[in-house]
Amino acid sequence: MNLNILLLEPFFGGSHKECAVGLCRFSRHSIVLHTLSPRFWKWRMRGAALAFMNMVQDLTSFDLVIASSLMSLSDFKALAGRACPRLF
Repeated sequence: MNLNILLLEPFFGGSHKECAVGLCRFSRHSIVLHTLSPRFWKWRMRGAALAFMNMVQDLTSFDLVIASSLMSLSDFKALAGRACPRLF
């Protein structure tokens, strides 16, 4: 089974970048990667969900959302509403 995965990385630098790029490169699933710059990690914790909601047009095409620890998934889910796929 091939999944359509939305990978959200709010701090695209260092080990976070390496992990996201590696996952995209070596996964058998279809992964769409959205990133934010690797600055102001404290702001990322509070504002990344809103920034990503403005980037992603259609959540219904994804089976799964993966995000790093530098993002509030509860904020993302609240903003996405019923359109939000499973979160990981």
